[in-house]
Amino acid sequence: MEPKAAASALTPSVNRLVNNLLTQISRLDINPIEKYLEVLTMHPVAGLGFEIKVLWGLTKLGEYTHPKARIQKWMRMNFEQMNGSLTWSVAEMFMAIALGYSFSEFSVKQVGTEWRLDTLLAVDPRYFVFEGTIGNISNVKYQQSGLPIDIPYEKGVHIVNQPYLALGRDPYGIAQCKRIVAAWEAWRILISELLLAGQRHVTPIAVAKVPSQEFIILTDEYGNPQIDPETGQEKRILLSDKTLEQMERLENSSVLVTDIRNEIQFIQQSAGSGVADFFFQALRYLERIMLMGELVPETVVSTGISGTGDSELNTGHMALMELGINGVMEQIKEGLLERVCRSLIEWRYGAQDSYGAFELPAEQQEDKVALLNAIRGIADGPLISNQDLVVVNRARDLAGIPPTTEVIKRVTQPQPEPTAA
Repeated sequence: MEPKAAASALTPSVNRLVNNLLTQISRLDINPIEKYLEVLTMHPVAGLGFEIKVLWGLTKLGEYTHPKARIQKWMRMNFEQMNGSLTWSVAEMFMAIALGYSFSEFSVKQVGTEWRLDTLLAVDPRYFVFEGTIGNISNVKYQQSGLPIDIPYEKGVHIVNQPYLALGRDPYGIAQCKRIVAAWEAWRILISELLLAGQRHVTPIAVAKVPSQEFIILTDEYGNPQIDPETGQEKRILLSDKTLEQMERLENSSVLVTDIRNEIQFIQQSAGSGVADFFFQALRYLERIMLMGELVPETVVSTGISGTGDSELNTGHMALMELGINGVMEQIKEGLLERVCRSLIEWRYGAQDSYGAFELPAEQQEDKVALLNAIRGIADGPLISNQDLVVVNRARDLAGIPPTTEVIKRVTQPQPEPTAA
């Protein structure tokens, strides 16, 4: 038999939820930057999903390299001595994933006879617009207050999220937060309704039994009867109405004085398990939608990257997320090389055949051997198991062996029993 919802407990909350949700979603045609920032800073799961991608992306930046040692050394010095840090600047560029776009302006300072990198800061996306489309942008017009300021487009690094979906070469890209704003609004409403349902569950219903046809005389704060100025008679009110007024104030005062003939009862409400299950499942579903909109696998925040039972599933999900991170990181690297490094190098050394690259340091063979021995040494201990496919494939990769899809169990041959002499 299919379960039925308890109408008395669940229906009012669902009705309010539907009405409020439809009202909120109808306003989501234009989502300001503040709304996206609110989602990322207020919701723990949505914010964590974005932060995971930024932190992982920063590990893929690598170091600046150049075929000419003197240029490599000089450019690394620029990044080390700039105001702020390159890591911070790259993290700001990753805003493009959540907001759809980012633009970071670089400035230079004169040191002796040469120009060096001073700052590389993201321009606040709330206060600037691009003049033109991708491939044909002339200026960035910034205006927070007063007259607008024109920033030359070539003085910054422009990152666009999902440019292949930005029809008409839209320089503002596609904001991932736009996909999850509706789920965020629904989540907020559900949380409010959950708190209200919890309050009703712990607050008993007060029932008063009083004579319904009796009147009482209203008195002032000194106990004197109140006089009606129109009739000159004493003001009277039904005893039931007066009791109702007192009962409505009971939650705040927690004190009630009534006639000895009256009867007051408190009935404890029972919301039932259906209400709790409804809210729990709905909130969980909305959080899954948010992670899906951010292209973050749910297993990352539920069981961790190396969960014992989901290691192979996590590996596949992480690979999908890594593809998206790599795409944005390639944009960032190209922007840094073309805008920042090229300008500085040409001012200092003139035009070059190559303007360098950002590369991750390659693992040394000695490090691979040491790591392989370390894995072998702890694989049979309490920390990790040699039956974990992720551990096995990592060891095979270090040894230069292709990965496998199943764990090969070692079969121990029984030893023959010694024969009696």
